[in-house]
Amino acid sequence: MKNRLPGIYPLLILLLGVLFIFLGSCSRNGLSSGGSELTLVADGKTDYVIIIPESPSTNERTLAEELKSFFEKMSKTQISIFTDADKPKAKEISIGNTNRWNSKGTGIEAEGYQIRTEGDRILIRGGNEAGLRNAYQDFIEWLGARRYVANTTIFDVANQVSFPAIDTVFNPPFNYRRLDYAGTNSTFFSDWYKLDNSLVETEWGLEGPSFDRLLPPESYFSKHPEWFSEIAGTRVNHGQWCLSNPDLFTAVRDLLALRMQANVEANYWSITPNLNKLHCTCDRCRQINQEEGSPAGTLIRFLNQMAGEFTDRTLVTEAFGEYRTPPKTKPASNVVIIVPADDIDHAHPVATGENSAAFRDDLQGWLQLTNQIMVKEYLVQRTNLVSPFPNLRTIGPNFQYYRDLGVKMILAEGDRDPGGELADLRAYLTAKLLWNPDQPVEPLITQFCNYYYGAAGAFVERYINLLHNQMEASGHRLSIDGNPAEGLDSYLRPDYMDQYNFFFNQAEPLVSNDPQLRDRLQRDRLPLVFASLELAKAYGTEKRGFYLNVNNKWIKVEGLISLANNFVVECARLGIDRLDLAGHSPAQYQDDLASYYNRSVQEHLFFRKSAIVLGHSASSRFNGGDPIYLVDGISGTTDFHYSWLGFQGVDLEATLDFGKDTIFHAVNVHFLQDPEHQIYWPGSVTISVSADNTTFTPLKTITLPENQSDKPQIREVPVNFGAQTARYIRVQAVQTAPSTETGPSAWLFVDEIVVE
Repeated sequence: MKNRLPGIYPLLILLLGVLFIFLGSCSRNGLSSGGSELTLVADGKTDYVIIIPESPSTNERTLAEELKSFFEKMSKTQISIFTDADKPKAKEISIGNTNRWNSKGTGIEAEGYQIRTEGDRILIRGGNEAGLRNAYQDFIEWLGARRYVANTTIFDVANQVSFPAIDTVFNPPFNYRRLDYAGTNSTFFSDWYKLDNSLVETEWGLEGPSFDRLLPPESYFSKHPEWFSEIAGTRVNHGQWCLSNPDLFTAVRDLLALRMQANVEANYWSITPNLNKLHCTCDRCRQINQEEGSPAGTLIRFLNQMAGEFTDRTLVTEAFGEYRTPPKTKPASNVVIIVPADDIDHAHPVATGENSAAFRDDLQGWLQLTNQIMVKEYLVQRTNLVSPFPNLRTIGPNFQYYRDLGVKMILAEGDRDPGGELADLRAYLTAKLLWNPDQPVEPLITQFCNYYYGAAGAFVERYINLLHNQMEASGHRLSIDGNPAEGLDSYLRPDYMDQYNFFFNQAEPLVSNDPQLRDRLQRDRLPLVFASLELAKAYGTEKRGFYLNVNNKWIKVEGLISLANNFVVECARLGIDRLDLAGHSPAQYQDDLASYYNRSVQEHLFFRKSAIVLGHSASSRFNGGDPIYLVDGISGTTDFHYSWLGFQGVDLEATLDFGKDTIFHAVNVHFLQDPEHQIYWPGSVTISVSADNTTFTPLKTITLPENQSDKPQIREVPVNFGAQTARYIRVQAVQTAPSTETGPSAWLFVDEIVVE
């Protein structure tokens, strides 16, 4: 494919960036350079030859042929292949374990390699066959080969090619490197970037949460309720397993053995709890977990026993949620613990981020128990795949942190379907950093943007840089379970959004005549469109919101509705089928959005009055914690990111000041319950009044029964009383949580306080 880098200046920037990256990668691994360079091609000609062993392996011969072909494509030169039985030449590129090496390889690990220059010779060898291929690929990449996207290789065609005088041994920091992104499982992409992706289908017999797949409750609960979680004295079919039950162990062992017999090639088998927190609390499980200091105690004991039954396989469990706290028992040697980095602050390096401290403690605790640790690093906002998510600068530092702790396995979780935010850039950048996390990110982004967007690349890079600068400067937390609404007062402020869109407005005319580049640009602008729609929900009746007051009548902003409809059309045209990991389609999003903006604005006695004082501050993650959202006239849906204020571990106390005595007869308050996110209704709601904001007289208290449903629900609490006259109204809601949850981590979400 023709190189799209226009002019000589981007080419120089590219070559300088590559040199910087190569030298940076080698400096960690003992690079010594005499400061001179070897000229491989001069004026379109080469004096070099390729040397392979007299009895080469298939890999050595193949790589020699590939290097010969590469020279022909890169510099239009012919280069010959000889064996080490031939008379030595002055200028040679030695591939593999030839007799040109004067020393044995020391310090080269299995997938590692050594590249060394001796005079005008270049010698390349690997710790094993994979290491040799890794060396070859790094070598030709330094010479100008690129694969920015799957199934496309480009070359810097040049009449002059040189290589520095070096002596380096490079050993990859991770021996398992997996990148879950669309297109990365192809052999073409996986092999080039030295990933384990192409082997996933054959190596993994069972992956992810597996309790319900191994032992479906609909098939087993009625006959064996004792195999399932006991919660508050009752066995439930929507929890985990009773891991201390010996009969359960036997059943799972036999079911797993059948699966292994049907898939003898697979090595990795997941025994991972379901995605909820209902671990068993029967007497025996409770006792074990108390001894271990973690709900993971019963899990690890169960896995260790199972590992003894399948010593030739690797059992895997994902320690998410409450299971992430390490127990005291060490996992068996054939048990791998996946530690998910799901609750870290993705805007700041995990090594120093204040909001990542709990994860650091848990990870280090697991590493004290076992070296069989795989970190799952999340690359995207899984609740909104098509949304700005400025975390590109933390990927490398996070990988460095894991490496320095001794982690040897990384699973980088992205978007397995096409179309996520900056998807191809994320896949390229992460693959490069998985191999060598010390590479500086900025040159990699520059190279990618110049190729991928052509003449528009510089503007996209400016957008990426500004987005990340503003996120970092805000000091706010960036969550994989977040929403654009959380950035409305930080990296997605209106003035920043205007600047981001300006960059794309400048970029689009530059590629208007190239359909491929135009589609790439438009696809990667969709996150800004999506963010605009989500922010419009958050702004509500404010400027940029979905509602506009015209002649004292609230109407919908048609321009935003048209934008939403066009967003769905563009998603379909560009092949974007889902907007989150749960699988919601753009068409479903369009319907959900319509249900939002088709609601009427409810004006009431305290509508949009700002004189509200909160006894406990609301979380700034939701609508900035601004009390005005309690009285903005828009009732929230079951999506807690909009209209709601969230209070974690504290009660609600909101004091409304009318400014003068006012007559009213009812207060209606809305609460949300969403157990999956630890959001629960209050236990009671009390309405009080005062004339002086000092002495409050309770008017009425409503007690709410505990809700046993695990589905998101909204509860309206109408508090009616006879006509009252007061200046101040105080709404108090006492937070409660089910007995199986810890109070301080529970959330209380309140929305509209309607005064009538």
